Amino acid sequence: MSAENCDGTLSVPLRNVSNSIQCIRDRVRDGESNEREGAFNLSNFWDTLNQAVKTVSQEATKLSLAFSRPPLPSLQDGEKLSEFILKSVLTLSTVYYWLPKSQGVTLRRQVRDATVEVLDGVLQLLEVIISSPLQSLTQEQITSTGGVWSACVRFARLPKGEQKQIKQNSAAKYSDIFVDDLALCLYPPMNYTGVENHTSKLAAMLRKFLELIRSSHVCGEAELSWVQFLEGAVDHNVQKAKELIELDG
Repeated sequence: MSAENCDGTLSVPLRNVSNSIQCIRDRVRDGESNEREGAFNLSNFWDTLNQAVKTVSQEATKLSLAFSRPPLPSLQDGEKLSEFILKSVLTLSTVYYWLPKSQGVTLRRQVRDATVEVLDGVLQLLEVIISSPLQSLTQEQITSTGGVWSACVRFARLPKGEQKQIKQNSAAKYSDIFVDDLALCLYPPMNYTGVENHTSKLAAMLRKFLELIRSSHVCGEAELSWVQFLEGAVDHNVQKAKELIELDG
C-alpha cells in the first residue's frame, strides 16, 4: 500500500469509500446481472445507464478538483465528496444489474466490462489522491482523472455507440505515436526541429481530444472546468517548450 500523504483525517473517508468501491467492483466483475420479472425496456435502460455514467464522471471530476490545489477540503466536505462518489458508483452498478440475460451474453459482457473499467478508474483516482503530495496537481492525478473520463466514454462505444467516440479512440492511439516520436527526438544529439514539430503535432492532437470530450455526453459543468484547465496546460507547455528550444537551439 502506498504511503498516505493526504491529511490523516481526510484520508479516512477516502480510504473507506475506496474499500467499498473495491467490493462493488469485485461483485460486478465476478457476478451475474439479475433476471428481472416483467417487460424490459432497453431504451430506458440505456438512458438510465448513460445518466449514471455521466454522474460518476462528474463526481470523480469534483473530487479531483477539490484535491488539485491547497487548501484541502474540510473534513465535512471530504466526507460529502466521498459519499457522492460512492452513491454514483452504487447507482451505476445497480443499473448494470438491470440488464437481463435475455438481452444476450455478448451485450451483458460488454456492459459489465465497461462498468468494471469505470470502477477501476475511480479506484485509481482515489489511490492517487490519498498517496500523492498535495502542494500541486500531479501528472498522476491528471492521468487518473482522464482515465475515469475515458472509461465513461467507453459506454458510448457499446452497440448503440456514437461515431464521435470512435474518433476519440483513434485520437488517443495517434497521440501515443506522437509521444513516441517526440521521445526519439529528445535523445542526443537533440533534433530541435523535430522536437518543435512533434510538440506542435502532439498539442494539436491533445486539443482535438479535449474538444471531443467537451462535446461528449459525459462532459458536464464540472468536466468543462477540467477541460478548460487542461487546454490551458497544453498551451502553457507548448509555449514553455518553444522558449527552451529557442534558448538551447
